[in-house]
Amino acid sequence: MIFTPELIEKIIDNSKSQTRRLVKEGEVSTDYPFTFTIPDDNIPRESVCYFPKKAVENKEDSKLRIKWKVGRDYAVQSKRGGKGVWWSPETKEIKDVARGIITVKDKETAEKVAKQIMNDYSKVRTYVPLRILVTELRKEKLKNISNQDAIKEGFNNKEEFILYVQKLYNKNSDWNPDMWVLSFEVV
Repeated sequence: MIFTPELIEKIIDNSKSQTRRLVKEGEVSTDYPFTFTIPDDNIPRESVCYFPKKAVENKEDSKLRIKWKVGRDYAVQSKRGGKGVWWSPETKEIKDVARGIITVKDKETAEKVAKQIMNDYSKVRTYVPLRILVTELRKEKLKNISNQDAIKEGFNNKEEFILYVQKLYNKNSDWNPDMWVLSFEVV
């Protein structure tokens, strides 16, 4: 799941535990196992699925693609097609894995670097992929967000969050799309 670097920091420090994503054409929420009955928007569902319109019309369940599912975990990324973010749960530090690799040309230099690192144990960290577990999933209009949910999004209040989303999508203040609301926890 893609987040800006600023929001990744908030996920790590536990000040962000919710995200909203635009509802795209062909996406519906559904119970598991899947059915083609379009669910009532007010009923919480377990998964968001993408149904190509033609597949729904022809009842082709083989064309179904699960986008998000409660109970499933997802890698956190900072850009589309990018590598997942790595972090240290002990220090809350984010690691750029590509820059963290030390390349040396000879054995003597390699031994010297290894000895220097081992002499300063505080520099040795354990990094793991940053993953989030979806714990709840629902659909609501952007402007229906509560102040409590805006705080879970990592913002101070609903007005600040709504302005952020409108700016992100380059939309005016009248824009009020349907959004998927995903609550999550770091795993």
